[in-house]
Amino acid sequence: MTNIRKNSKRRRGTALTELAVTVPFLFLLTMGVADFGRLFYHALTVTHAAGVASEFGAQDPVHSVQYTSMQTIAVADALEIPGTTATATHKCRCTANGADVSCALDTCGGDAPRVYVRVTVENDFQTLGIYPGIPSSTMVGREAWRRVQ
Repeated sequence: MTNIRKNSKRRRGTALTELAVTVPFLFLLTMGVADFGRLFYHALTVTHAAGVASEFGAQDPVHSVQYTSMQTIAVADALEIPGTTATATHKCRCTANGADVSCALDTCGGDAPRVYVRVTVENDFQTLGIYPGIPSSTMVGREAWRRVQ
């Protein structure tokens, strides 16, 4: 009878030791999965914000030069993640040879150049914890190009 009690106490001690070793690993794994999900959410939000703002700029030539409006739309669309920045530009390209040209000058040999808008949205992602070998901060950025209609 005494031998059975000793074995059960040893097993209890072994289980407690296994638990003490496993819990920190499981906690680290859970934090890593949560951070990966947050990073994925940041990437999706930034991508969507760039797309929405570039769609606004691509409506017509008047909207294509409203940089402040495009930037405001992008930041407002990514409101859930604070610290988001946006930049907007436009450029012209010849249809025939694909060369970038000045939008003010007709340098495409009689053809009107195509106008494109570009919106770049960025956000500095911070991890929840510190992981060995993984940076705690990384820039998440997306760029969206649209042809002006």
